[in-house]
Parts: sequence; C-alpha cells; structure tokens
Amino acid sequence: MSEATITPAERLPTAPGARPVVGHVPALLRSPLPLFASLAEHGDVVRLRLGSRPIYFLTNAELIHTMLVQQAEQVDKGKIFERSQAFLGNGLATTDNEFHIGQRRLIQPAFVPGRLPGYVTLIREQAEAAISAWRPGEPLAFAQVMNALALNVISVLVFSRHLSQADFAAVRGATPHILKGMILRTVYPSSRFERLPIPANRRFDTAVETLHELTERVIEEGRSGGDLGDNVMSLLLSAEDPRTGQPMAPRQIRDEVMTMLIGGSETTALQMAWLFHELSQNPGIADRVYAENREVLGGRPCEYDDVGRMPYLRQVVLETVRRHTLTWLVMRRTRAEFTLGDIRFPAGTELVFSPTTIHRDPRLYADPMRFDPDRWLPEVMRERPRSSFIPFGAGRRKCIGDALALLEVTVVAATIMSRWRLVAASTGEVGENVLSAAVAPTNLVLRPQPVDSGATARGGRR
Repeated sequence: MSEATITPAERLPTAPGARPVVGHVPALLRSPLPLFASLAEHGDVVRLRLGSRPIYFLTNAELIHTMLVQQAEQVDKGKIFERSQAFLGNGLATTDNEFHIGQRRLIQPAFVPGRLPGYVTLIREQAEAAISAWRPGEPLAFAQVMNALALNVISVLVFSRHLSQADFAAVRGATPHILKGMILRTVYPSSRFERLPIPANRRFDTAVETLHELTERVIEEGRSGGDLGDNVMSLLLSAEDPRTGQPMAPRQIRDEVMTMLIGGSETTALQMAWLFHELSQNPGIADRVYAENREVLGGRPCEYDDVGRMPYLRQVVLETVRRHTLTWLVMRRTRAEFTLGDIRFPAGTELVFSPTTIHRDPRLYADPMRFDPDRWLPEVMRERPRSSFIPFGAGRRKCIGDALALLEVTVVAATIMSRWRLVAASTGEVGENVLSAAVAPTNLVLRPQPVDSGATARGGRR
C-alpha cells in the first residue's frame, strides 16, 4: 500500500449527535445499539467522543477480523479491560502478551473436549432442580430465573458442591452489580467517577469484596488439603507452569475464578432467556425443535452424545446467539502507530466495535432481525465469511469457554424441553436493556405448560 493511500485517523468522519463537553456519552448510556447501527452509513470507521477523548468505531466485519486475527499483536484489550483489572485482577480477560499465553496454557485443560462430557451431568442436574419448582401456568420472570440457574451452574462447575447455600446466594447477589459496574466504568469520561460515593459504586465495591473473600476462602481450604472434588478449582490448584514447575499463585487463581464467574454466568443465562423468548414467538420453529427433542430423548435425561443428535436445536441455539448477541461493545487499543486497511492510527488509539451490530448487518444477513435457524444449515454457513460471526471473539483472544457455553445452553434447553413448553405471558413488548455487560431482555415473562398439554401449550401469546 502506497503512502498516498493512507488516511490519518483524525480525518475520519465524526458521528452526528455529539454534545458539548460529554460528546456521545449520553447516547451510549441511553441507546447505544441504534447509534451503532447508524454508523455504517458514515464509513468503515467512524469517530465517537467520550468527553473530549476520541474513540473509533469499526463497522466493517473484515476490518474487525483483520484486527483480531492478522494484526492481533499490534493491539491490546483497551480501556474496559484496563479498568476491569482493579477487580478482576490478572485473569485471562484482562491480560495480554506472554503472560496471557501462559495462563491460557495452564487453564486450557479445564475446557478441552475430553472434559466436556463430564460437565453435562452437573449442568443437567442444576437444570432439573430449577425446573422441578415450576408450576403449570405460573408466570416466570424468565431472565431472572435463568440467571439464578446459570450462576448455580458456573458455581458448581468451578467449586463443585463445596459452596453452602449462603455462598451460592452471595454469588447470585454480587454478580449483577459487578456486570453493571463494568459498563459504567467503560463510559465514565474519567476514572474519578469510579470513586464517587454514589449507590452504584458502593454496590459494585461491596460485590467485588464479597466474591474476593469467598474465592480466597475456598482456595485456602483447597491448599490446606481439603477435598474440592473434580472441578475447575481443583484443576487450577493442581496446575503447574511447564517451564518452571511452579503452581499458580493463590492470587492468580482468585483472578481466574473471578473472570469465570463474571464471564460465565450472565451470558449463558441471557442466551437461554432469549432462546425461549424466540420459541414462544415462533410456534412453527418450536414445534420442530420439540419434535426433535421427543425423537432423540423420548423423555430421558440428556447425555453428552445426545447433543450431536439434535442438529435443529444447535441451529436454534446459533441463531439465538446471532440474533441476540450479548456482547454489544468490544474495545482494543493500539500499542504503536497502527495501520488498519487504509487508515493510520497513532499509538494509544481506542478502537471499538459491536458484535451485536455486526450480526444484525443486512450486508451480512438478509432480513437480519428475523429469527431463522435455517441460516445455520451447513450449505448456508459455507457461503458466509468467517468474519460475519464473532460472538466469542476471534484469533488468539477468542473466549476459552466458547464450547462449554454452547454446550450449557444446549443441555439446559433440551432438559427444559423434555418437560415444559414456555408460552409468552408478557402484556407488553419484550425489549432490550444494554445497561450491563450484555444485551438483556426486558419485560420477558413466560408461563410453563407441560409438554403433553398439546395445543394449549402452543401459539405464542395467550
């Protein structure tokens, strides 16, 4: 590429709607997804302002893929993860360079395919316990119900059954405040706002302290010879650096556990909530996936081998992940002067993109807001570029638990479908809330009906 074709970043278009002093912060707090969706018409890269500080939003999937894969060495994780280090520590989500590679190598054994079958029983047992309390026709605030279930699942996977009911309740109570606080710290114009004695900051600080204390206690019990069982925590405690033979430090184990609890709870919960919302709105799709469930399981518990025998359920899961991609904002920062496409960025530039927006781009998906599991037929998938689907990231920083997350959603969905069909009970439209780390449904109320109730369980809104 010749020097004449290079465009300096400062000459890129600025998104309309910036306000004096605060820039685009009000729009980002109020309704970021419509703002992001509007930016493609202004170019492949568009400037936004957080106060007086510029950030650059990428609207082109190929440019994003290039940055994440081919040029990953030239960027680090940016402001959101830098500020997250104060409470997540040096976990996989917040570290870079050789340290990140070494930690990933130590943690990878917990997520290799050979361990996934052993997780299915734990996931299914938690799902069965949760749905056994449901009553026919009793309205469920479904996102909250799935959040409690997902937190139980990740807590059991990490700690096994070592936690008391009070500990589980503490995890469930703390996690939402941390997730919301992460987003607030991303859009705060200055880190000074994090120290203001406002209720949101106090709840956040208390929640972080709660999870730190709980995790440190379990680590100490494990290091003192306590039997933690076969779980992720025990793997972390026994992990040794292959180069030095040294075990992972207790503080590092705590940081990795914090990352797993925060990263592995709300995301799977909301995917399950969105999945059953879509089935309640699309009775034809629901009929088909329930028929597959009856044919494969016939009412018996879902086992690992059954997952591969339910291809339509996998299509439904993938379409849920696309249509309702939870990660609405990802940031990277240039380490040195950086050229992406035909644009030159100076060192320290914040680059941002939205996987949610990419997965709703009509240039990549026809009629993108329509829920269509057939987008995931093998022959259809072959026609799309890999850059068009990035729910777990791409390249060396791709989420280490992506296969486990999809497995959890699939097993929970199959378990619910064996017993219940969920119909819409909301009196208003189900909306999207982005005032957290993930896109959550608002006003989602579903009523469970036994699967053998036939026509009374079908047809969407009652």
